[in-house]
Amino acid sequence: MAVPRNPEIVRLEKKIEDLRYQYDLYFSGHRRTEPSSLMNEIDHEILNATRTQHGKSTGVQFQLNTLAHKFRALQTRVRKTLERWEKARTGRRQAIAEATQERSSTFYIDRLTIENPTLLKRRIRALYTGANAPTFNPDKISDAILDKASQVIDKPGVAAVRFTVSHSANEKAPKVKGDLIKLKAASEG
Repeated sequence: MAVPRNPEIVRLEKKIEDLRYQYDLYFSGHRRTEPSSLMNEIDHEILNATRTQHGKSTGVQFQLNTLAHKFRALQTRVRKTLERWEKARTGRRQAIAEATQERSSTFYIDRLTIENPTLLKRRIRALYTGANAPTFNPDKISDAILDKASQVIDKPGVAAVRFTVSHSANEKAPKVKGDLIKLKAASEG
């Protein structure tokens, strides 16, 4: 003969099913906010119910423990899904930031830039100043870039020089890499 259902357990089961449904809506994008308040409320109720088991029959205790286990499994599933989402979001943000950093740290030096070096100096200062300013002087980088570019820009067949400045936290000074852009390649692109 089956143990009669305790009304408290039936009510908690309905709440857990509602929570599962709300999280399914949230994960599918049909709900904008996470139902964390309902999760906390059910967690508190299950915790109180399992603490006060000592006066209840063995069948009711078993039902409560089974319900608590189902709820913990739901919590684990939700937590892991949210962690995967956050990891994916962080990865996308980092990829966008790296692409932006790479774009902003690539400089094309042509004859006009050599004639007006303040354009390059302003860009490099904007890139390497602010709250996370490095220990090196950005003007030295721009002077070195302009010096190297002025040495090769007048050679025949050279349209411009592309410099890529990369800097990591464990390096004291940034690395500067230069590439020549040929006249033919510049006119085609």
